[in-house]
Amino acid sequence: MLICAGLVYAVAGALDEAFQRHTSVFLWLWVFIPVTSWWFVHNHRMDEWTREPKNIRLLITLAVVAISLGCNRHYLRFEQRVGHALVDGYEVDIHEDDSSDSPGEIDATIHSAHWYTTGLLYLLRLLSVATEFMLPALTWSVLTPKEVPPAAAA
Repeated sequence: MLICAGLVYAVAGALDEAFQRHTSVFLWLWVFIPVTSWWFVHNHRMDEWTREPKNIRLLITLAVVAISLGCNRHYLRFEQRVGHALVDGYEVDIHEDDSSDSPGEIDATIHSAHWYTTGLLYLLRLLSVATEFMLPALTWSVLTPKEVPPAAAA
């Protein structure tokens, strides 16, 4: 059991390092996987591709969930790159809140030259969190086999 836990920890560390180095590739895959899955199902290519759609559905959804977790973990770094590149006067104050019940809780406050860019960056945070939940759910639902009603089959 400890060997399995160590193996999972090692794989997670390797994926985390790969995500840090190749963030844009993972973000591209994060959107590409659900779109490609929809295309396979919509064009009836899933039956040709696999005989076990439940296993493929699980593996593809787990890949999207893993990328979502990586996006969540490295979001502040991504936001800082976007903010420094596109927003005038971008600054972010990051404070670790030791007084709360959750150790390691981070409070990140955005400052910029204009109020509307600050609002857009907060909206980007909200959209990021929503997407982290929507893409895995969308991938799972797209790959779920649709049952044909008995009357329509005849």
